[in-house]
Amino acid sequence: MYKEYQNVYESYKGMAIFQREYSRVLSSLRDYRSAINHSIISIDIEADNPLNHYVLADIYFRSKDFKSSSKKYLEMYRLGYASPINTSKKFSLSMHHGMFQSLLAIGDYDEIFSLTEEWNQDNDFAGILGGYRSTAYKRSVENSYRTDPVKYIESMSKSIDIMEDVFLKVGYLTSPSVLSWKIFDEIEYFATRCNDLDEYSDYINKGVNFINKNMSPVLEQTILLRSSNDKTEHARLANIDSNL
Repeated sequence: MYKEYQNVYESYKGMAIFQREYSRVLSSLRDYRSAINHSIISIDIEADNPLNHYVLADIYFRSKDFKSSSKKYLEMYRLGYASPINTSKKFSLSMHHGMFQSLLAIGDYDEIFSLTEEWNQDNDFAGILGGYRSTAYKRSVENSYRTDPVKYIESMSKSIDIMEDVFLKVGYLTSPSVLSWKIFDEIEYFATRCNDLDEYSDYINKGVNFINKNMSPVLEQTILLRSSNDKTEHARLANIDSNL
């Protein structure tokens, strides 16, 4: 396919869709520098097409330039592209995932908190917004329970409470279910390494109850996801907390 695009490049280089799809081919070949260049050309030709902007943000993400992908996704968000009214629900869903995964990758938790402050009022993406808000609280205090146990317990408790509210509001959707596994892991990690079980018994009980209550439906959802055809998205979601 790469050679096919090269052979007709001069004939179609003025078309935004050609430049965009060419950039996708280059990205699949991991020629990210060229992919970014051609994606930018597609935007120069047709700046009002949200898909052109999304492809550029996605290429930045795939090349692990999370700072640039965060910046691009936030630009799209402020242009209104995260709203299904302006694009489509499928497009908006992908954009939300890309934006929050990028922000998690660079540790910009304050931006996530700002974007998700009213997550439970959102009619379209409450589960996604709440799930990433919960994850941001967890990520913000990972590996800090020895140095600042008070902040650690406070933030982890918020993480648990928010995810619990997400499950109550929207049920066990794919994204929050996958994200909750890392919360389970963090609860277990603390409980098995805590030197003072009595002092932190309230938090440990809270965490264990959260796991016991939600483990079965989360596991069921995860099994369904793994058996679906959308394994690529599963891998991407599952690696949010470890990669990045």
